[in-house]
Amino acid sequence: MINYLLRKELTERQKWREHATEAAEISDYCRDEAITAATQWLATPAGLLSNPRSA
Repeated sequence: MINYLLRKELTERQKWREHATEAAEISDYCRDEAITAATQWLATPAGLLSNPRSA
């Protein structure tokens, strides 16, 4: 019975670890995409002439 409970908890922990890893990867991807989008916006004439503090 104890082995069953330990195995169950280890499986649950592994599942949450995989979710956390996936969330971190998605976060990194979104951050990189946001940086790229901001860089591309600043490279446009409208981006160069806009005031970033007014947004």
